[in-house]
Amino acid sequence: MRMTVSNALTIARALGSILIFALFSLYAHDQQNYLWAQKTALPLFIIFSATDLLDGILARRLKQETTFGRIADPFVDKLLVCGSFIFLATIKESLITPWVLIIIISREFLVSGLRSYIEGKGLAFGAMFSGKVKVTAQYTTVGWLIFYTAYLTPEGTAKSFTIFSIYAVSIITLASTVTYIHRAVKLLKGTKLA
Repeated sequence: MRMTVSNALTIARALGSILIFALFSLYAHDQQNYLWAQKTALPLFIIFSATDLLDGILARRLKQETTFGRIADPFVDKLLVCGSFIFLATIKESLITPWVLIIIISREFLVSGLRSYIEGKGLAFGAMFSGKVKVTAQYTTVGWLIFYTAYLTPEGTAKSFTIFSIYAVSIITLASTVTYIHRAVKLLKGTKLA
């Protein structure tokens, strides 16, 4: 594997994900004594989320796109987002329910499967705008949930906004799933996409 700046950022994001999950676990185990862990997780999540955008930009501008990057980058993105939602669900105050996890994780399995199948037929099935909106909404929601559980009282306006955020990210994720399915059906039918 050729080590490039973008590949190094992807590896750093993978290791950072594990560290963030460990901090979530500490806080979920003992919220009173490990509040520092949740507060520490917030800036780390912001930093490692930013590397998702940065590594792609660097790979293209420096012409350092590699096979490792094409495989590892989307995998690590899903690891950070899905893993964060899963670990946050162990914290009652996060208000994450199993249904939210099912929507988010199922979407990733489905779209990854469609992409693998369609590209295996020699057709292009790259990222869509709805996918970028989806991942931005998910990163933003996770960041808010960390902030909410670390710094705010789980009641009143903050709680209402958190519930709204969870519903919104679920709807955005579902909408993104529909657009990818629609595109896949059109491609497999041989219909030219606009």
